[in-house]
Amino acid sequence: MRLSGVATTSLPRRSLVSGVISRARDLLRSNIGSVSSSLEALVAQQPKRRRIGYNYTKKSENQPEQKTLEVTVVDFMALEEFVDEKGNIPQVVPDYNLGRDDILFCGTVDLLTNDKEYAIRSKITEVLATQIPGILPDDFSFVKVSRKQVCTPACKGGHK
Repeated sequence: MRLSGVATTSLPRRSLVSGVISRARDLLRSNIGSVSSSLEALVAQQPKRRRIGYNYTKKSENQPEQKTLEVTVVDFMALEEFVDEKGNIPQVVPDYNLGRDDILFCGTVDLLTNDKEYAIRSKITEVLATQIPGILPDDFSFVKVSRKQVCTPACKGGHK
């Protein structure tokens, strides 16, 4: 009887199986060695990766960043312009549409990220004073414009 090219007449079956197993182990060991050496070579070629969570650059959180803000001056809508059919004047300015004629002029202001409201108002006042002489920091208010709709934000009293 022949089993995979080996004659079994001279060898007992048990020794044949153990020989095949030992040969398979030897092949696996040699393959593992060649695979691990090729993996080590690949890892050596790739650049080192940084550890996640470690910051290699020094960020100085104390340094304020300068931002440029575009300021658009919109014509003032007085509360009297929102009188309803009964003659009542609302206490809150309702949203209204912004037309091309409502924009007076635009300008840019350089602000720092740590500026307080009064500093921001002062810098905006410097820009507005070029077109509106005698304007003071408390003579204007901030509105939000979205899709040509002007919205006056509601804030609690004394909010800065």
